[in-house]
Amino acid sequence: MIFEHARDAVFLVEPAKDLILDVSPSACALLGYSCEELIGMAISDVHPEEMDQLMLFAQQATVHGGASTTELSCLTKSGRLIPAEISANFYQDKLGRNLMIAQVRDISERVAAEQAKHDLEETLRHAQKMEAVGQLAGGIAHDFNNILTIINFYSEELLDRADTATDKEDLETILMAGQRGSELTRQLLSFSRKQEVQARVVYVNESILNAKKMWRRVIGEHIDLQVHLGPEDARIFIDRGQFDQVLMNLIVNARDAMPAGGQIRIDIEIEESADNRLYAKVSVSDNGSGMDEATQKRIFDPFFTTKEVGKGTGLGLATVYAIIDQHDGHLSVVSEVGKGSCFSIRLPLAESKTTVKFPPRNSLLPEISGAAILVVEDEPAVRAMVVTALARAGYHVFEADNGESGTEFVTSCPGIIDLLVTDVVMPKASGWIVAEAYLKKYENGAVLFMSGYADRKAEGAELLLRHQPLLSKPFRRTELLTAVAKKLEGATLQAAD
Repeated sequence: MIFEHARDAVFLVEPAKDLILDVSPSACALLGYSCEELIGMAISDVHPEEMDQLMLFAQQATVHGGASTTELSCLTKSGRLIPAEISANFYQDKLGRNLMIAQVRDISERVAAEQAKHDLEETLRHAQKMEAVGQLAGGIAHDFNNILTIINFYSEELLDRADTATDKEDLETILMAGQRGSELTRQLLSFSRKQEVQARVVYVNESILNAKKMWRRVIGEHIDLQVHLGPEDARIFIDRGQFDQVLMNLIVNARDAMPAGGQIRIDIEIEESADNRLYAKVSVSDNGSGMDEATQKRIFDPFFTTKEVGKGTGLGLATVYAIIDQHDGHLSVVSEVGKGSCFSIRLPLAESKTTVKFPPRNSLLPEISGAAILVVEDEPAVRAMVVTALARAGYHVFEADNGESGTEFVTSCPGIIDLLVTDVVMPKASGWIVAEAYLKKYENGAVLFMSGYADRKAEGAELLLRHQPLLSKPFRRTELLTAVAKKLEGATLQAAD
């Protein structure tokens, strides 16, 4: 009765002859055979790929005696492999045969649960790693962007006053190096989600056509670039600069995978997901070296690179992943060694055709001379730089070296401060605190926030959204003066009651 009604499949086998002697009804149900079919079959028919392991298990268990347990796969009649736990007892019958009674339990659910747990742990580890790197990036960006602001600002000042062509060339080289440092910081902030985003409706076809000429110069003449446009209404809501950065990173990676030349193909289409959402899909494929499975599992990790030392930061694909995820999109890759790779990005289709217009950053508006401006910045060199530039432009400038002294100045100042220019992250009191005190005192106050990064989840971050745009460090003199002039344009302040 135990044999006939056992929930686990029971097999009586003779390992030495690779022979199944008897089976329980549950064994037939597990494998999909009838009892008549199973009895007399070879054990290797049920364990075709693991027979050596099974026989070694049987031999060792026979020598040591008693019960033994292992995990193997069983092959069903339909050809499906089932993960199974096998508990076996060995004994010698009256004929002197060494027989094995094996109880086989289907552990598919347990294996699936363990795999799900493993995948969840991997996801958690990856998220924790990204969070740690993000926190590190934010801390680095705050100090590094202050340094770059000073370098870029004074390089531009000296460039305007340079007399010789050699001096101008040297200063332009310094300024270019500073800009490259700025780009590296933006990459760090992109996957840490601390980069300031100015999203707008972007038409995918138009954006790619505009960038096509630049891509050709980047990839070189030894690579054929093919662009296959999609529907005209393929439009997404994204920061234009970040979208360009995503495509550039993918194209540069494709180029590097084909040092001897090849083809890069870009395809654009509209795709409907399982939940009926419409996505603009952009695929960047190449016929280069491709990647093995182990590499594909790590390509989106920050600082992971397959390039030679000095030829890659390991931030490119990590940045791409972060930007796409930040915009509620998806990123996938299909690759095979020797056959190339295809990266596909999917971003939600924008419903509105309205384009948010942002003023050009490099256009310098006429200064509104005579306005009173309070500059609050804890980095002495950056503060001196901003104060000097504004004073030379004809503004009346006051300064404070931290958030606490800035708040005290605002509350005690007898006159009107037309504009508050403040850093966001400072000791003692943040820029949010200073801005709140300023806006409490002055109706319709004008606030210009400046920062290497801004945490939108921080307390008071809603002020940043109400007082756009943020002056992102590092910035140039023209960008500072343009932002200040725009903030002051048409401003009419009065003290609150």
